[in-house]
Amino acid sequence: MTNVYDRMISERQNIAASYTAQGEAEAQKIRNETDKNVKVMVADANKNAEIKIAEGEAEYMKILQEAYNTPEKADFYNFLRRALHERPLPGAVISAGFIHLRDFI
Repeated sequence: MTNVYDRMISERQNIAASYTAQGEAEAQKIRNETDKNVKVMVADANKNAEIKIAEGEAEYMKILQEAYNTPEKADFYNFLRRALHERPLPGAVISAGFIHLRDFI
């Protein structure tokens, strides 16, 4: 009689193990899908952030161009550049068309 009970217990344990394995497989599918969705969302957010940064920098450059791109200002900066080349000030650094004044503040 114990053999019958042992077989019944073993059969029920096999059924339970099968259900557990199916549940674990389904849980792993859900985790994998969720991980994939999170990676896609993060990548999209990073892409959108880079686009916004680039748009902001473009607007910044446009504003600077509008603010400083006048004939009067160009004449002044050309005069200043020539004057500094002829008689440099201590602490003035001229590079790539820009004039940086240091140690005067």
